[in-house]
Amino acid sequence: MIDWNRIEGFIGYGRLDAPVVFIGLEEGLRNDEALEADLLQRSCFAPVMDLEEAHRGIAGAADRFSRHARIQTTWRAMCHLMLRRGGMPEPTVEERRGYQAVRLGRSAGETLLAELLPYPKPALGEWPRLYQRRYRDGRRYRLEVLPKRLDLLTSMVGAHRRELVVCYGRSGWKDFGKIFSGVAAWTEIGPYRIGHDGDTRILFTRHFADWSMRSEASLQRMAEMALHGRQI
Repeated sequence: MIDWNRIEGFIGYGRLDAPVVFIGLEEGLRNDEALEADLLQRSCFAPVMDLEEAHRGIAGAADRFSRHARIQTTWRAMCHLMLRRGGMPEPTVEERRGYQAVRLGRSAGETLLAELLPYPKPALGEWPRLYQRRYRDGRRYRLEVLPKRLDLLTSMVGAHRRELVVCYGRSGWKDFGKIFSGVAAWTEIGPYRIGHDGDTRILFTRHFADWSMRSEASLQRMAEMALHGRQI
């Protein structure tokens, strides 16, 4: 049986007290024909899961954790940023692939990967028939679930010392902002919004899957803004 409450209360992948947190809009759905099996697996998740462990058995996901894996589009930017943080000035494709395979979202790692909304979907505007068992449409889903998610994410971010929180997806900036009530002022710099809450830097950026984020130069600009608060 699908445990909707458990799915809606899922925090994310990685280490709960990680210094770097990524928050997206929602997980993508690679294979909508396997959605029910996917949800049944998620119904057994702990609030925080190791990324590889959680994806075992999810359709099309197991191949993301080998040294020869195809780099997942959204994770590519995360891996690039984390490698830059670790001292690599210009991470290569193979270095990003290696980080994805063994370090991103791991329970003993440096990152926590979370989402604003918890249900995986093939596209933001779609509402799979299976979800109608719980909410009649996407609008009702947002009305019911989003306030609880904002409370959950606010508590999660504030419960531990964070170095950096990166929120990606331009359409979610207004909602992301509700998580960070301690930010006195935000600064707009090009396609970014940056703020500070104590020692924590917070960056809002475009979605990592956006075409504008596909070039090496765009990854470098994003990493520079996240790590140093400046453009290159």
